[in-house]
Amino acid sequence: MGPLSKKKETWRRITSRFSSSLRPDDFETWISPIRLTSLEADLAVIEVPNRFFADWIKERYLPDLRIAFKEVAAISPEIRFTVRRGQPDGGTVAPFLQGGLLPVPNPDLHPEMTFDAFVRSHSNAFAYFSCLEIADNNPRSYTPLCLFSEKSTGKTHLLHALGNRMAENHPDYRTRYVHADRFTSEFTRALRSDRVHPFRSAYAELDLLLFDDVHLLAGRSKTQQEFTLAVNAMLREGKMVTVTSRVAPFRLPDTNPRMKSILSWGLLAEIHPPEPETRVQVVRRQTDREGIPLPDDIIFFLAKSNDDMKQLLRNVTRVQTYVSLNGGSINLSAVRNLIRDPAGREAEIEDIQAITAGYFKVSVSDLSSGKRQRSIAYPRQMAMYLCKKYTELSYKKIGNAFDKKDHSTVIYAVQRIEKQLSRQDVREDLKNLENLIG
Repeated sequence: MGPLSKKKETWRRITSRFSSSLRPDDFETWISPIRLTSLEADLAVIEVPNRFFADWIKERYLPDLRIAFKEVAAISPEIRFTVRRGQPDGGTVAPFLQGGLLPVPNPDLHPEMTFDAFVRSHSNAFAYFSCLEIADNNPRSYTPLCLFSEKSTGKTHLLHALGNRMAENHPDYRTRYVHADRFTSEFTRALRSDRVHPFRSAYAELDLLLFDDVHLLAGRSKTQQEFTLAVNAMLREGKMVTVTSRVAPFRLPDTNPRMKSILSWGLLAEIHPPEPETRVQVVRRQTDREGIPLPDDIIFFLAKSNDDMKQLLRNVTRVQTYVSLNGGSINLSAVRNLIRDPAGREAEIEDIQAITAGYFKVSVSDLSSGKRQRSIAYPRQMAMYLCKKYTELSYKKIGNAFDKKDHSTVIYAVQRIEKQLSRQDVREDLKNLENLIG
């Protein structure tokens, strides 16, 4: 057996041990994504998706890894971790060095969500220029910056644009984008495993925190306290925080006064629903990017269909999918039928599960099972991704709908599909499913 085969077999046997000792959700979340990249008698290098992964595995699984190497390979190597830099298999990695680690690109930042790709208008100009000013000049008086609007108006896009521009201007800065549900999930796991210290350390070392949908912390008293501690510590150190919300901080429901107060210290930027001409620009940009042009009358009709940007883009995607599946032809009557929603309701999880199962020719019970073969795991991950995209439900509630799976499993599924969207076959599956859901 050659060195490469020996390394592969060693890692297979080690992960098999974890597979039999961990819950399936924990194995899928923490062990499946990591891999052994180098193995010598005195050194084993393990690649992980991000820094938080490394901290978690070192705190929770490092002793078991050492035992596994000794029992499986009869060696006791030093174990080091490297961070994957966002490329597909075989990408470059940055090593964890003594005393810390090298800055690495934020894997959660969407590279296409930039300031250049954002359609600026009167309705969002103040929020746009506030984020740009932070990225270019780092004014401490702007922090914390709260972007708020009741509807989907590009708040998340601006968070990613700020993070991407900051990475260009200050590659040494530690920036993290995190959604409220993910923060809650990570904190809950830290509490359950008595690992709150490394959780807090990960946030304490940030230079810029980009926190999405802070209003979803409503009613989560312990998570609110932890979030408030993290933000307060960052502000004391002169670091930067930007959050998004559906309402202004002082109007956050079921939220402790201290958290409301801290988020109100800095700059508040309300984003109003976009003007009709802005919506036309958004539709044109979407069609140009996808390479599926639409006639002007359909573009104007779509632009008038909704002033909620998320729903507007869903309508555009629905129409483009129809065009691609029907030889490029479409008319206004077909568009009206495609985007009509008499009940005015969002997609239901049960609908998404049934549509996804039918599309992939598997059963709904398979989607909720613990089966790991790709023919089942991929449809399950796609269904979870679609549930998160097309409903307002939390990761926890989505997990409950899949036979009470842990919310970390849903987070992993969403991230897995997002990483695979560079593949044409995955994009095609997603487009076809979105058309069916629409």
